[in-house]
Amino acid sequence: LQELDQNGDGVVSVKEAETAIFGPVSLIDELVRTRSYIIISLVPVVFVVAYVALPQLVDDLSVTALRRVSIQTRALSTTVLTSVLLPTNSLLFGTLVSTTISRLWERQRRLREELNTELQMIEDLTTVFRHMLEGAPARLTLALIEIRGYLISLLCECSWRCPDSDRQLLSEDQRAHSSRL
Repeated sequence: LQELDQNGDGVVSVKEAETAIFGPVSLIDELVRTRSYIIISLVPVVFVVAYVALPQLVDDLSVTALRRVSIQTRALSTTVLTSVLLPTNSLLFGTLVSTTISRLWERQRRLREELNTELQMIEDLTTVFRHMLEGAPARLTLALIEIRGYLISLLCECSWRCPDSDRQLLSEDQRAHSSRL
């Protein structure tokens, strides 16, 4: 762990550990990580385009749906589209979006709680090993190496830079470190 500590402050940050495990962040890695920010920044543009295009879209749909171009049918179809279909669809999509965001937020909170619990358990285990194996430095070193391996596999599992193919190997690696502890 001392090799990973680039600052010399005695604490290995997530960034230092990721750099040691995966190497420096490349331009492609940075683009993959910021992809969601780019997509989110395009949402207001989509809203403005949809707002501007709505009157023409309603007019085109009313003509296509009724296949007559009289003033009465166009007014009726425009009224039906704007007073019934658009509010109903807006409520449905709004409910869908809010439910999706709520579930994703709850999942993120639950994952954060589980990760914090696991890290606290590892910290407690490290403290117990230090006290129990105080007289046996070789065994303490082996136990700390296993804990370090488990932490590295946990870091890799949680990292956005870890490919999906490696996640299966990481779960097997975590089980192996757990069983050796």
